[in-house]
Amino acid sequence: MAVISPPNYTLYDSSAGFDVAIVQTTTQVGAFLPMLLLFVWIIIFLGGVRGQTRRTGSAETPLWAALASMATFMLSLIFTLVIESNVMMSTILGITLGLTILTGVWAFMSSKD
Repeated sequence: MAVISPPNYTLYDSSAGFDVAIVQTTTQVGAFLPMLLLFVWIIIFLGGVRGQTRRTGSAETPLWAALASMATFMLSLIFTLVIESNVMMSTILGITLGLTILTGVWAFMSSKD
């Protein structure tokens, strides 16, 4: 008689809230949080560039890269408070902080005024 083994992951209570779903998914799938942050950065960057191009005819790419980086950094700070894996979160937080500083310097150096 065949023995059915339990799944390799534990099911979470989906009625507990959206934050519980994100935390549980992040603990099971390690690449989920970096991909989520990258998705947020891309959406803010492309949405801002496209919207400004549609309104004015040109876009300030360094400014939108800096704004997207700041928003992603703030989101990663929130995730640092919630997710227990400190090693992964400190690495992600360091990367987002570095990206924010680099894009901020880029935006500062490319300003016309």
